[in-house]
Amino acid sequence: MQNRIGTIHAIAACNGLEAAMGLLAEATCPADMRWLPEGIEVEYLAKSARELICTAQSTEADWANGPDVPVAVKAVLADGTVTVEGTIHLWVTQKDKKS
Repeated sequence: MQNRIGTIHAIAACNGLEAAMGLLAEATCPADMRWLPEGIEVEYLAKSARELICTAQSTEADWANGPDVPVAVKAVLADGTVTVEGTIHLWVTQKDKKS
């Protein structure tokens, strides 16, 4: 999705970052816990003129210190230029017990 200046729309990049975070959260969150996105903070660092690679990273310590779990995210061009980076905050809590 392009904006009026012909680059990838910033919110479209954020959607890619949220997708990367979701994959990380699904693979990392313990089975007895659930995660919900609580907020996102991003900085737009460069124009995103073409395809982006969106990544998400966290550490074991991030998950151990919940319930607020920060996930570092960034969108990068093929040449290594970081165009968007920030943090998505997750709220991680115990799953409801089924009766």
